[in-house]
Amino acid sequence: MARMDRDQAGIGPHAAAAVDLVPLRKLEGVRVVEGDADVRGWDVCTINGAKVGTVDDLLVDRARGEVVMLDVGLVGSSRHTLAPIRSAQIDRARRIVLIDSADLNGPADVASLS
Repeated sequence: MARMDRDQAGIGPHAAAAVDLVPLRKLEGVRVVEGDADVRGWDVCTINGAKVGTVDDLLVDRARGEVVMLDVGLVGSSRHTLAPIRSAQIDRARRIVLIDSADLNGPADVASLS
């Protein structure tokens, strides 16, 4: 597998390379697997604790059949950003998603996925 096909940790395909992303809410009959955390509505914070936003939806790569990105509504704005699920740390006890701010992809046109 070429370097370009791996994420920064070198562990697999980079989620941003997925071309057919669909919001989970748009997929009929598809839901979060029992036992996994459904993080929609949870706060997204940087590793140092600064709140970035809230998870609005989970984006599914149709070809892989798995969630690869988080659609994050940014605090104090109507803008969104995308964050790779592989770089997220899920804190079930506090119901927050922790992510390194460097992993946020900047403003995203998530309206095109609606």
